[in-house]
Amino acid sequence: MAAGLDLSSGGCLEGDALRKARQVMTDNKSITVTYDTNEDSNQNLGIGLGCNGIIDVMIEPAANAIGLYHEIVKMIEPVALGTTFTGEKYLMTFNTQSKNKIEERLLSLFETKQSHTETIDNVEVFLELIQPGFKLIIFGAGSMRAP
Repeated sequence: MAAGLDLSSGGCLEGDALRKARQVMTDNKSITVTYDTNEDSNQNLGIGLGCNGIIDVMIEPAANAIGLYHEIVKMIEPVALGTTFTGEKYLMTFNTQSKNKIEERLLSLFETKQSHTETIDNVEVFLELIQPGFKLIIFGAGSMRAP
């Protein structure tokens, strides 16, 4: 999703990421882009940040994920979400039975509560624990006075 893209790089990466986001929208296929600011070769991208780090950015079509995210928002329990760097998604609740190694690793998030990237069977996966949002409804009328 190009709108709202904020990589906080001072504007250097955004132009390249925007071009790639447009390609993702055209192809309707997720991609992961790695920007290596450690090397002098990053000058050819016009980056030259001097941050001495690596930034991985996954760009995916919003239509592919919006339904899933809508379901996650409605949940009242924590969920573990695994996203491969090609955009495939795995969603697990605490009581779900795992069917593969990615889902097994997702279940471990309920104990560790630490989101991270991991390579599982030669596939890079971002594993994240998503806590439910707080909901509060207050009923009443009139003012309340302290005694």
